[in-house]
Amino acid sequence: MRNLIIILSIFVVNTSTASNSVRENNDSINPLIDSTNNISFSIGATFSHFVPTKEATEKYWDTPPINMGGEALISYKFTDNQSILTGFNYQYGKIALKDDYYGDRTMFHEITFPVLIDVSVFSISKTKLFLRTGIYLGKYSKIKRETKGGKFSPDKWYDYPINNDLNNFICDYYLGLRNKPINTKVPVYFELFFKYRINEHWLNEDISRFMYGIKIKYQLNLKSCKH
Repeated sequence: MRNLIIILSIFVVNTSTASNSVRENNDSINPLIDSTNNISFSIGATFSHFVPTKEATEKYWDTPPINMGGEALISYKFTDNQSILTGFNYQYGKIALKDDYYGDRTMFHEITFPVLIDVSVFSISKTKLFLRTGIYLGKYSKIKRETKGGKFSPDKWYDYPINNDLNNFICDYYLGLRNKPINTKVPVYFELFFKYRINEHWLNEDISRFMYGIKIKYQLNLKSCKH
């Protein structure tokens, strides 16, 4: 809960700061940025938090506050208030035993391809907010489990055999809230998001299907060809 409050605070503060600091610059337009174009490209970093299950917490397992990832999306805008998006997403995650001597940790890498829609919902302080929803489809590209602890090598990690031949398919429902980039010279936006894993995987014995985080994106509106 503390991590979620921190992420919410970052989203609100950055959205408000961006709105107030760049409003006077909107009269000058970067030649690469054209708000009338309907195709845009965005790329940025993802800061995610995986929630450990109750059973994992009782066994003293925990996840890091932040797991890094990245995303690139291309968007087609039907109207000023509606868009469709697709692209590529990479996410790293980890869960580990909290112990000073013995160790056990599982690390995983996710590759997914989102299919999303953007819908304008409301405005705050002249900043338009968009609801982003859809699904992420992909797979675990790599899962690795390691263990350590013992009389002769307490600090050396050893691979722990796992069955990676099991179904590693990923299907996530996605819900996000983002602000519209205001500054045409530095078109950055922030997105608060929540994910729910629809299909169950053996990792969900320790990691909840629910996760959340924040994204920081740079958006470039591409010039369209006029006939």
